[in-house]
Amino acid sequence: ENDLYKFSATNDFQYFWLTNWYYWEYEDYGLVSLCYYADRDTVDTMRTDVEHVYKKIEKELQGTDSPWDAAKYVYEYLVKRVTYDHSLSKANIRNIYGALVEKDAVCAGYAMAFDYIMSRLGYQVGVAGNQSHVWNYMYWDSKDCFIDVTWGDPDLQNKKGKSFIDYSYMGMDYSDLLALDDHYVEYTYISGRGYDNNEVASYEY
Repeated sequence: ENDLYKFSATNDFQYFWLTNWYYWEYEDYGLVSLCYYADRDTVDTMRTDVEHVYKKIEKELQGTDSPWDAAKYVYEYLVKRVTYDHSLSKANIRNIYGALVEKDAVCAGYAMAFDYIMSRLGYQVGVAGNQSHVWNYMYWDSKDCFIDVTWGDPDLQNKKGKSFIDYSYMGMDYSDLLALDDHYVEYTYISGRGYDNNEVASYEY
């Protein structure tokens, strides 16, 4: 069941037509039900829509050599455009299509979108999380750090009523991460490498 959870949580950026999955465990076997939202033709259209958004971001970041500047741009891009879906009712809120195209997502959607964009730009990123919450891993400046776009998007307003972005969830180290509610690490998926928590040397699992 844990492997199935990790599959659905970290592969939605590829398989974003997978809406949800359910698992029932019996005495000597498990039963999995995969729920699909889109047919093949719809998936092709969804891919095109996502590619259109990515190309716009890629163009904006031309000439940016710093991984941190790129991460900050993508962090701000998502915070400004994506709305957290408290209803939990929409089909794509846990994947990149919901975040990048429909602009409605929950934590998995935010994290998958950040991972998708940054990994395509060529940076070493990934997804970390547990069964309660999902955020991002990034290797930058010879160290591991964590970025939680969802918590950076709390719809904060200053005294004048203007919205602002919370940057305190960018570049957290492992101790910063553990100090937050719901941020215990059950898995880390590094894009292009899969699950190998030994690669993230600062962790103790």
